[in-house]
Amino acid sequence: MHRTARRSVAGLSALALAAAAGMWVSPASAAPMAHPALSLLSCTTHGTVTFHPSITVGSQLINFTYTATSFTGCTGTTALRPISVTATGTEHAQCTGATTDHTATGHFKWSDGTTSTAAGGETAETKTGGSGTEDLPGTITSGTFAGHMTGFVGTTTDATTCSAATPEPNATVDALLTII
Repeated sequence: MHRTARRSVAGLSALALAAAAGMWVSPASAAPMAHPALSLLSCTTHGTVTFHPSITVGSQLINFTYTATSFTGCTGTTALRPISVTATGTEHAQCTGATTDHTATGHFKWSDGTTSTAAGGETAETKTGGSGTEDLPGTITSGTFAGHMTGFVGTTTDATTCSAATPEPNATVDALLTII
């Protein structure tokens, strides 16, 4: 869940939870997130984020949708694994300035058929256009793992070079999704 992740929940952002939506880790849980062996779950994720409207020159409020397309290297104390993570949310973004005010709602589908919903925001982002890094903390608000913190720390890469002539419609996201 960067922009993509943020756009994710996954981050949750996107994931968003992405985020997953979202998709995320609060500052208080930053230390445990650094130790995946202590986590319920830690997986490397890959996905895409789409921006509506496309990112362009000048800060604007955009909507994003993040979808995680793969989960690898999963470890942790639970045998459950994510089957899908999607996140939707908003953020202020622009081609040449910082991305701010990221919020997301993420949805997880687990290997046993259960689901989770998460809500998240941002701890740190160093993105301009659709590219850069992000740290998107969140909390699972319902379903499997309700009450647990999520972390989505990763990198988003623009599909194009964002400019007034070529607005940025989407990006890819590679991130570490953690649930503690």
